Amino acid sequence: MGGVSRGEIITIDNGLRFRGQVSLQNNGGFTSARMSYGGSPISAGQVRLRVKGDGRRYQFRVRLDDRYDGVAW
Repeated sequence: MGGVSRGEIITIDNGLRFRGQVSLQNNGGFTSARMSYGGSPISAGQVRLRVKGDGRRYQFRVRLDDRYDGVAW
């Protein structure tokens, strides 16, 4: 989209961690990361988030297919 922000998902001992750096250059202002999940099917109630924030608003989205522009929950 033109921005230069960065984001990534890294593996840690007990799960995954998202980290990123937001830049406002080139009309940027958000960071994101995507990953495919190839494990066992996940049913309702099986996603657990432990969040440590900095006072800003964040979104966590889950998609059921590989279309990155499709429906997200």
